[in-house]
Amino acid sequence: MLFLHRPQLLFIKERALNDLFSGESYIRFVLEKAFGSNRNWGKRDRAAVSSLCYFLVRWKLRIGWVLEVNLSDPKSWPLVVAFSMRMIRSEGASQELHRADYEEIQKVWPHFEATKEIESKLRSAISRWTSDEMPTWARHSCGQWLDEFSQSSLKDKYTKFWEISNQEAPVFLRTNTALTTAPELQQNLEASGISLDPVSEIGFRLKRRQNVFVTPAFKAGLFEVQDGHSQLIAPLLEIKPGMRVMDGCAGAGGKTLHLSNLMKNQGKILACDPSKNKIAELKLRLRRAKVDNVEVHHIEDEGFLKRHRERFDALLLDVPCTGSGVFRRNPEAKYSLCQEDLERLISTQRDILEKYSKVLKPGGKLLYSTCSVFDKENLAQINEFVDDHPEWSIDLVESWLPSPYSGDGFFAARLIRSN
Repeated sequence: MLFLHRPQLLFIKERALNDLFSGESYIRFVLEKAFGSNRNWGKRDRAAVSSLCYFLVRWKLRIGWVLEVNLSDPKSWPLVVAFSMRMIRSEGASQELHRADYEEIQKVWPHFEATKEIESKLRSAISRWTSDEMPTWARHSCGQWLDEFSQSSLKDKYTKFWEISNQEAPVFLRTNTALTTAPELQQNLEASGISLDPVSEIGFRLKRRQNVFVTPAFKAGLFEVQDGHSQLIAPLLEIKPGMRVMDGCAGAGGKTLHLSNLMKNQGKILACDPSKNKIAELKLRLRRAKVDNVEVHHIEDEGFLKRHRERFDALLLDVPCTGSGVFRRNPEAKYSLCQEDLERLISTQRDILEKYSKVLKPGGKLLYSTCSVFDKENLAQINEFVDDHPEWSIDLVESWLPSPYSGDGFFAARLIRSN
């Protein structure tokens, strides 16, 4: 049962709420700050703070609507916290907070008292949580433009999409097949107290959220944390040991590492990205996974691509996108995304396709992927590219909506350059 003591509530008041409600910081950074500066907190304390922070961000517009408060006003915060604690604990049932809860809240907000008026407000808000009068942007707790755009884009999949996108995201692991096998990894992790369900020949889903990063298996590089549907992307490139492959938008390298496994650590992978921070993280992951067929390059100008024209057998482009398929992992994005962002991203995707596709040899394969569910970033983007470049043809198209059990929302299209 969720219970917050004064130290955790004090952090929520003084360090978390302003950042979370203003959109000035991501949840993961807020939690890193909390746990890093409060190393004496136990597992339950950390879990309680994490649950509350995610609930507050995931549902902040809906919370504001049902309580009829302005979340940017600090005066509303004790009521918001009390309501959120109640909703998390009872999963929406009308369960009263205990006297101990109010006592802890009052230690941080002395003016907040367990009056009949407060209890009435909480009961009313719980009733309004499922109100038919609630506008859809509040129900899904997202920006109004995004709500309208997703409805027009997803059509009959719109309701299900938002239902799953506001759930807690499951955690998936992928076996580093260069160092171990899936059965050996499962045995290793279960010996560390980690409960797993196999979801593929090399993939697992955690039965419950646990810290896998402190296990000896993680430190030994035996697995990577990677979404279930994300694990389906790299195999679609159909690469083989000995090939020359470019990962053009490598980021922190989740798919780069998977490509290396598929190539049995043979051949050459050139992993590129314009972000120095992501490149640094990728290098750390490569060392931990004991990968030696990947060369990392920080992209700074187009000259690099020109020098590598027609030198690769295969190309992965996991392009920047709206991230609409991973809202449940990054709920902050629901509030900031706007039409201008979408148009900018579509332009960036088109530019990347145009410039990077030239590094492939005739007959080479290009795999374009996003973690978006919106057609404008996906099939529409690919169709426009193929229409403008007759030497390219679409060989395969796959897409996945977010699922409670199997993974996030992704899109992939495999293209072939003619000889």
